Formats: sequence, structure tokens, C-alpha cells
Amino acid sequence: GLLELHQVLLSLSGLLPLMDPLVQHEGIDGLKRVKESEVGLARTLLQDGVSISHVQSLLTEINCELHRHALTDAIGEMAATGWGEPPVTFALIVMGSVGRGESLLAPDQDNGFILADYADVEHSRIDAYFVPLAERFIDQLNAIGFPLCLGNVMVTNPVWRKRISEWRKQIVVWLRQRTETQLLLSDILVDFRHVWGDASLW
Repeated sequence: GLLELHQVLLSLSGLLPLMDPLVQHEGIDGLKRVKESEVGLARTLLQDGVSISHVQSLLTEINCELHRHALTDAIGEMAATGWGEPPVTFALIVMGSVGRGESLLAPDQDNGFILADYADVEHSRIDAYFVPLAERFIDQLNAIGFPLCLGNVMVTNPVWRKRISEWRKQIVVWLRQRTETQLLLSDILVDFRHVWGDASLW
């Protein structure tokens, strides 16, 4: 469809305050300001007649970008403190309302890591990197304005942080057992969205 010029300008006027902290590196404080600005942006767009679904889509994209920044910052902190780069390639996925593209203004964290396969004998060494990375990442998100998930659907939980082959086996188990818990976990995962990293892992 066609957009009238005033609609485009109005959208840009709401988005411009969010762009600088996302484009320039302003740290946690800048990302927190972006998260806090979502309320005013959503209000302005709704008052201008933009549909709720389009507002949710825009909020989802902003929230995904905030996740990317939080993770890259956490990886940078790991490197700066002597951990080096990630020992294997991996991907970040998000679930829940962000995964569905239906972000509200106060989504909690629902995230997971999909790691490239590696030999079992390497697990202790590789997990020794991803455990503190996961902790730094969720702490970054919490500081930005994404509260911790009460159901523990976060990368700090090994259920949501594993090799791609382990993910495949886990999904088969969940689907075969079909208990209430397994179905709930499957339902959470179905809504996932790839946000960062090796796209071949999902």
C-alpha cells in the first residue's frame, strides 16, 4: 500500500530518538533508554491510527535489536576479561511474545543458545565459556528492562543452552512423551525466532 508523507514523518519522529543508542555504542544506559522509549513510541503510533499488530511488529524488531546488542556486549566483556572469543559458533534464539513477533511493552526473557556440535570430551572446556557468557547476557537484558523469566526459560538453564544435535534429540523426546510438561516446553520452543549468530544452526 501507499503511505502518506505525514505518516512517514510521524513514524520517523518517533523512531529517531531510538536510533542513536542503537547505531552508536552507548552501553547499557543507552539501551535502557531505548527500552523506556517504547512506551511513548507505541502511544504515538496508536494515536495516529497505526494498527496494534504493526506496533507489535515494530516493538519486536526493536527488542530483537536490543538482544543483539546485549549479547555482543557480553561477548566483548568476556574477551576483555581474558576469556577470548566463543570456542564454537552458536546462535541466539528468542521465544515467547518476541519470538511470535507480538511484543508487548514489558516482555520477560525467553531465550536460548544453539551451539554447533563438538566432541563430548570438549564439553567442560566449552561450557566453561558459555556459562559465564549466559550469566552476563541475562544480566545485561535485565538491566535494559527485560525481567528474568520466572519459568527459567533462559540461556542460564542448560535445557535452553546446548548443541544442535542435543536440541534435536530433546525435541524428539518432548514430542514422544507428550506429558503436560513436555508439551508446554515444545509449545514454548515452537515460537522461536533466530536473532543473532550462525543461521545454519536453526
